[in-house]
Amino acid sequence: SQVDSRTLHLMFVFNFFLVLLASCIAGSLYATVANLLRSGWCEFVSILGRTLPAQSFFFFNYLLQDALLVTPLVDLLQVVPLLLYALQQLVNTCWCCLPYSKKRHSKNGQFKRRRLRRLPRIAQKLIYSYKYSRAMMVLDVGILFACIAPLTVFFVLLWLLILVPVWSFNLQHVWRPRAGAGFDTGGYMWPSVLRLQTFV
Repeated sequence: SQVDSRTLHLMFVFNFFLVLLASCIAGSLYATVANLLRSGWCEFVSILGRTLPAQSFFFFNYLLQDALLVTPLVDLLQVVPLLLYALQQLVNTCWCCLPYSKKRHSKNGQFKRRRLRRLPRIAQKLIYSYKYSRAMMVLDVGILFACIAPLTVFFVLLWLLILVPVWSFNLQHVWRPRAGAGFDTGGYMWPSVLRLQTFV
């Protein structure tokens, strides 16, 4: 849980400062940092005030792409487990075609096949830090552009209307761990998420 919490903090720093704020700064980042060191934080606020309205269309596209492309592929179709399942079937087919040998029926060969069978299930593991940071990025975009480009709020709501039922279904049926299996919960990160969202 502590590793996931630290990962969440690092993903938040990357998303908020490098994706959200740095993409809103016009011109080169080096010139802006040099200007910031000379003039102070007031210059930074002034630059953001000039460039934020122009970046709203970029974030409209970001939200639409996440809701209509990433969500169907990653969350609904689950492309990675699907590809791993196809790989598993291919290897099993090739494994059965091997000539009868000691290697095919050895303990090591059976162990490798068992491990290969678990790959699709391992790829369906719930990674709370990724899910939290993805949702936080969308909420950050909504908070940042709510007054400047109110249409952004519509896209954030669209994202939430698409993703919340998908994540709810996946939490109940796909990512659900076996009964009695030890697993980390996302509740450990909830205070950190609230603190970071308050910062935004």
